[in-house]
Amino acid sequence: MKPAGTIPLPGWLQSQTTQTLLSCIPNAHEKVRFVGGCIRDTLLGLSVKDIDIATIYTPQEMLKFIKEKYFKVIPIGIEHGSILAIINSQTFEITTLRKDVETFGRYAKVAFTDDWLEDAKRRDFTINALYLSPQGELYDPFEGQEDLKRGFIKFIGDPELRVQEDYLRILRFFRFLAHFGNEIIDHSSYEACKKFFSSLKLLSIERVHKEFLKLCSATNPVFAIQKMHEAKILDFLFSTNKTFNEALLSRLIQLEKKYVPSNNENPLRRFYLLCISFSLSPLKEQDFFKFSKEEKNYLTTLDTLLGQRSLTDAILLYHYPKHLVLDCRLIEAALTNDNLKIEAFIAHLKTWQRPSFPLKGEDILQLSIPAGPQIGKYLHEIEDWWIKKDFLPNHADCLQELIHRLKYHPSNIS
Repeated sequence: MKPAGTIPLPGWLQSQTTQTLLSCIPNAHEKVRFVGGCIRDTLLGLSVKDIDIATIYTPQEMLKFIKEKYFKVIPIGIEHGSILAIINSQTFEITTLRKDVETFGRYAKVAFTDDWLEDAKRRDFTINALYLSPQGELYDPFEGQEDLKRGFIKFIGDPELRVQEDYLRILRFFRFLAHFGNEIIDHSSYEACKKFFSSLKLLSIERVHKEFLKLCSATNPVFAIQKMHEAKILDFLFSTNKTFNEALLSRLIQLEKKYVPSNNENPLRRFYLLCISFSLSPLKEQDFFKFSKEEKNYLTTLDTLLGQRSLTDAILLYHYPKHLVLDCRLIEAALTNDNLKIEAFIAHLKTWQRPSFPLKGEDILQLSIPAGPQIGKYLHEIEDWWIKKDFLPNHADCLQELIHRLKYHPSNIS
């Protein structure tokens, strides 16, 4: 491959950690190139999270080079040419150039090669087959730069063959359409996904679940999800024939832009709304979604909150983390197309401080009530009364209410 041009060296490439890794590899300027997402995101001006490297060296040679410099290396998929190098707590995935010998719908039998073009041919999309040398030479064998500028997501080669090599590429197509695409679509790539979507059942639930949530985390995934619906893929994933309510999801996204801090990205919020729009219980695990304990707890809590929408913001904030109450109000506003409650909540949140329940267990013990489970019972009862009084009663008020109640339970006083 001949370089398509050069670009200024990005900060991540010039960093001490990356340069330390390159210093471990003999003739790195000729033998390695950075590849894939780190180049794509650099060209788009996005922050780079993962740095992947392609090399002519075999995995065994790379293991030797890095170990000789006393850095940690993990052979995560050595039969497929991949290792992880850990330099100064940063992880790099390094993979030997490969070509597919035989594919099995998700996994492939590969052979190592020294041909950069052969390696590029086996990659999924034109925008992911971008390579950068340590000197800043950019290699673009399939005009991925132009597709990236246009927001055009296109398989390399024959889309039907590429999908059959790895059925996860169906979901990856729509994920990349959501994150990097424009509202234009490569017809042949789309039709290939549409033709083979039933083969998603051959993938692990975990992979489908993870890929779909990545799609939902895009800034605005509505167009991509709409195209999935038109291709009947949503029906297949969610086991439903309900119509996708584009307006609901669009409203939620607009509300998020207005009210949600940028560090509170949560694709599960959108997943929950999708389930509601399909009249499905978000808590019922579908055939293609398997929630972690943390995800399940979030969905359960959100479901509980939406069942308590009549409670005041103050009461909800007292019982639940504010980000969960915010998510409840966002979904409620999207469902009702009424922003009054969310605007009132945001205003309330600016001055809200969690009130402190004034009564303690020691206060009850001083009334000569013996230690035991009844202490917690009385505390809970008085706290409920205090909450219903809008947190206004002070310590003396709470104590007086407790004494009043104890008059009806004299056997608890020794």
